Amino acid sequence: MDSRKELIENFLSSKIDYKDHIKIQGKLIDYAHLYKPKSYINSINDNNPDQDIPLKIESEGKTVLNMAWKPFQMPISRIPSVHTEDGLLSLSFLYPLDFESFIYDGFNGFTANRLDEPTFKIPDNAKPIPILLKKEDSVKFQFENVEITGRVVPLPDQLIEKLIGNKFSSMTFSEIVNPLNTRMPSLCLSLNTNKGQIKKIKSGNRLNQCKASIFIESHIEGMASEKLISKIPDLSSKAFTGNKGQFSTYYNDFTDQLPTIFQLDSTPETNVNIIGKFPNILGFYIEGNILNLEEDYLKFTQQFNRFTNNLHDMVPSFSIHIDFMHDFSLKSYLDSPLLNSKSSLAVRESELQETIQWLKHNNSF
Repeated sequence: MDSRKELIENFLSSKIDYKDHIKIQGKLIDYAHLYKPKSYINSINDNNPDQDIPLKIESEGKTVLNMAWKPFQMPISRIPSVHTEDGLLSLSFLYPLDFESFIYDGFNGFTANRLDEPTFKIPDNAKPIPILLKKEDSVKFQFENVEITGRVVPLPDQLIEKLIGNKFSSMTFSEIVNPLNTRMPSLCLSLNTNKGQIKKIKSGNRLNQCKASIFIESHIEGMASEKLISKIPDLSSKAFTGNKGQFSTYYNDFTDQLPTIFQLDSTPETNVNIIGKFPNILGFYIEGNILNLEEDYLKFTQQFNRFTNNLHDMVPSFSIHIDFMHDFSLKSYLDSPLLNSKSSLAVRESELQETIQWLKHNNSF
């Protein structure tokens, strides 16, 4: 089998079926797009542009935005271990051999007056096949070019909704996960059989780096008056920049498609962006190399922890709580309380709560 597309076509044409074994090559990676941030907009202010990409928006003869911009990349998620009939297995993803990055080109959403949906499509070489395998194999062969022999099986029921539960995940998995298709509601490959096998191969390009969106979404909690709540963006900016900042933009000043979304100015020494949704949701975002995450992630978490401490010093009744991380196994690097408080400012949105809880509490990595 040469590709994901061929696998799907052969299944739909009945050339292969469930329980059949196939052999296919690709890159094994633990990450995929599963979560759409509550604070998502498709284009944001680039505080540290590699090149000048000016954007000027005018309204009633006045400039309301003048900046360099960049796409807000979709965050990746590392997947929890999965309970199956065969016991606890890891869920990894087999990407094509020419896969290179989770960062995609997009056009400017401001000029199209459309900020709430992605302005790019996921390329075919970033659309994977779900793979069920033993944890030790998922670790051993992470980011390697491999050849696998696996049995074609449907996804476990608890995973189907997770892989098509929002716009981002469905962009990645809609062709291979479609509960309305009675012939092929879902496909994955299981290596947990007598014939199941995985081995390294020399074919395909080897990754020297793998860029992706490293993302933490959080919310501020604490007893507060409405006046203090309304100041959260400004207080957050001061906490972010050491009491010198001012939030960059309320993005709904020039579009009525969004709730109040704001971005904080970043400091010169960091590429961390903070995108917020009024009143108390804050997303921390950086593009990093997940193939060698240590340097990028430590800088990222240092900035997050500094922000948390500064905010607490300014308003002792406030604390910040984690709703989403690209990898919850790394939460120990965050010097911050975790979600589950029942404060009056706690987020009550139902969207993606099941996915959040699944990624958070079931993660066995």
